[in-house]
Amino acid sequence: MSGEAFEKVREGASCRREWRVTEEMAASHLARLGVKVLSTPSMVLMVEATLRECLDQMLPEGFTTVGTGLFVRHKAPVPVEEEVSVEGVILTVDGARVTAYAKVVYKGQVVGEVLNERRIVKLEDYIKRVSRT
Repeated sequence: MSGEAFEKVREGASCRREWRVTEEMAASHLARLGVKVLSTPSMVLMVEATLRECLDQMLPEGFTTVGTGLFVRHKAPVPVEEEVSVEGVILTVDGARVTAYAKVVYKGQVVGEVLNERRIVKLEDYIKRVSRT
């Protein structure tokens, strides 16, 4: 893969996205008990979507990123129908490997942290690889 795919991806670049916690994002085992709060998998999906969108803006057409690793801390509950922000920053860029950190903030408090490793891929090549499996 050529270097032009990576040249705009830079350490220190940041992004932010606002999210509303929906019923579908609630932890099902707690929702059955009447407690509707953001689930950890849904928090991770918000972070990955935010970071992917951030990185996609820096990549040439035909490239994207895929997640390859996660470290997650879910520190506090967020009720359904509340707003959170996901604030991400690119920590390292090593060829096609990108490591980013994101925090999930609710009412000024960090309620989640995710270290996300992603890999830049040429979409056409990735689709071919997936179709061979």
